[in-house]
Amino acid sequence: MKSRHKYTTLNMYITKEYIFAFAVAFIFFFAIFFVNQLLVIAKNILLANVSILDVLKIILYSVPVILSFTFPFASLTGAAMAVGQLSSSNELLALRAGGISFSRIFFPVIAISLVLTVSSFALNDILQPLGTIKYKELYRELLYRNPALELRANSVSKFGNTFFIAGSVDEGTVDSLFILKPESTGLTVISSESAELTESAKGSDLLTITLKNIEGLTPKGKVLKEFDHYTAEEMEYSIFLNTVNFSFMSVTPNDMSIRDLFSEIKILKDEKRLSELQASYFASKMKYLTYSEYFTEFSRTPDSNFENSFQYFERYKAAKNDKIESRKLQYYLLEFYKKTALPTACTALVFFAFPLSAFRMRNGKVVGFGVGIIASTFYWFMLFAGQTLGNRVPVPPFVILWFPNVLYAGIGIVLLYLRGRR
Repeated sequence: MKSRHKYTTLNMYITKEYIFAFAVAFIFFFAIFFVNQLLVIAKNILLANVSILDVLKIILYSVPVILSFTFPFASLTGAAMAVGQLSSSNELLALRAGGISFSRIFFPVIAISLVLTVSSFALNDILQPLGTIKYKELYRELLYRNPALELRANSVSKFGNTFFIAGSVDEGTVDSLFILKPESTGLTVISSESAELTESAKGSDLLTITLKNIEGLTPKGKVLKEFDHYTAEEMEYSIFLNTVNFSFMSVTPNDMSIRDLFSEIKILKDEKRLSELQASYFASKMKYLTYSEYFTEFSRTPDSNFENSFQYFERYKAAKNDKIESRKLQYYLLEFYKKTALPTACTALVFFAFPLSAFRMRNGKVVGFGVGIIASTFYWFMLFAGQTLGNRVPVPPFVILWFPNVLYAGIGIVLLYLRGRR
């Protein structure tokens, strides 16, 4: 009973230390990511005179994304601050002298980090997709009301391969809009006295620009000075929303839950497997035709140059060496493993903080705070590099995105094991 009471008191004390340090680190990282989000909003939205209520909604929908990074970084930094404080006050030394193992000392930290991992999983799987979808819906609505979000007044904007030259923009109306679209036959030019952005009736992935009093020139062919000239009082010009803003892609992996992502990945893998079977069948067919044509040509003319059989052989080699790759599958796998790696980092990263117990230091909380910031920065860099290079390097997405977790946890566990043997 005394032993249980002793460990209960110890667990409560370390829990309080860790929760306080986690709260400080959480506020710090949340503030950094929040300010960064405000700067992005200020660049794209505040300059377009969007109402304060809509700005607050956009910020609210962005919070789940901010929290997905805040939780693991605050978990690591909080653990480093708590361990640093226990080490600088010689409390760890006293506990070890009393025969208490490191596993018992750090048990509350690991237990809380597991709770944070579960919470982060729920956040990434439920709130983040919901927030992203709501953000897209609100931004689309704002774009219809205020074209200045994307069509800058008195400037040139490029959507896809089409250029839009806008005059003044006021209350949803664009004055003097020019559209320049390069075609294979030449440059199509459309001018209008005014334009309005409206939701397209043809599909949610389209944006309709209603042009008033238009005049246009469309090339007939590659021969210069041959074109069609036309005028109209009103004309509807449709463009894809994802050319206006990448976030308008109809459905992205970021909009999906882990379960939906897994289902979509399974479908993409089946499609890739079918493509591989088709490619294998084609290679086998070309191989058979190579031998068959060679035998036919040799039977007819022994000194033939075997032109037909050589062509079949080249097709066989091309099909044999052709690797079926799906960039979409790779993209979905990267997002899937990111959604699982980030929450797990809440637990994996705290192990990196435990070796601080090997050092005797002053101001342990300050040192732990600094170590946490530096370690979080390197983790973020590795995660960002993994996502960026994921479609360019022949490395499995799981390895790319889980490597930081394994590296940090591995370093922490090995150093703590060596420390415990002393």
